[in-house]
Formats: sequence, C-alpha cells, structure tokens
Amino acid sequence: MYKSGQGMTSRIGILALIVLFGMYAGYSWFGHFGGQPGTIGAVVLLGFFTILSIYISLINNRSTDFLIELDAELRKVMWPATSPLFDPKAEAWGATFVVIVTVIVFALFIYLSDKGLTFFLQHPKYGLFEVLFGKG
Repeated sequence: MYKSGQGMTSRIGILALIVLFGMYAGYSWFGHFGGQPGTIGAVVLLGFFTILSIYISLINNRSTDFLIELDAELRKVMWPATSPLFDPKAEAWGATFVVIVTVIVFALFIYLSDKGLTFFLQHPKYGLFEVLFGKG
C-alpha cells in the first residue's frame, strides 16, 4: 500500500516527539510525587507513549496517510536559504536583520515620543497642565 520510505521524516519526527513527551511526563509526574524518576511507573508510562507513538506513526492508516501527505507538502515548500551563517546574501538572515532593525527603530520612536510628551505635559514652565490651569 505504501512505498518504502514514504513520509518517513514526518513519521520519525512524530515518533520522537511523542517518546520525548512520554519521557518528560514520566519524569515530571513521578518526580513531583516523591518517587524517583526511574521508578517502575515512569518506565510503564514511557512504554505507553512509545507504543502510542508507534501506533500513530506506523500502524494507524489515517495518521500514516496524513503524515505522508504532510511530508510531501513540506518537500514542496521553498525554504529560505540560511547558509553560510551571517552571509548578507542569505535570504533568512537578511529578513531577520530587517525585522531586528525595524523593531529597534519603532522602539526608539515610541521611547522618544513618550519622553517628549512627558516633558511637555509635566514640565513646570512649558507643561500643558501649567498653561491650561495655571499654578496650583
């Protein structure tokens, strides 16, 4: 029914994520209730999540079909170039640089606007409240 190696990237990724989640759940669950993380319960929980991940990623036809289609669609995506590291011609680094510069410019604008408005509203001589309402 399925070709050999079809959708393996997605299936192995899901398998690894569920097993890692099982390890974390076992560690945190049994660590918080006074037991040691290596207790029988943690091993049973890890086994359950391993079996669940194998079922979801390899045996269940609907899940397998979804993961195969996901893998095929992700292969069609044109990912931005990232290497070599910090090369100005690399697409991802250029976009990241533009975002960081834009955030800094907007943060500086908001900071200076706030300081300027605060100065003109609260200054004893030039303040707006002083002009409108006079001395207290």
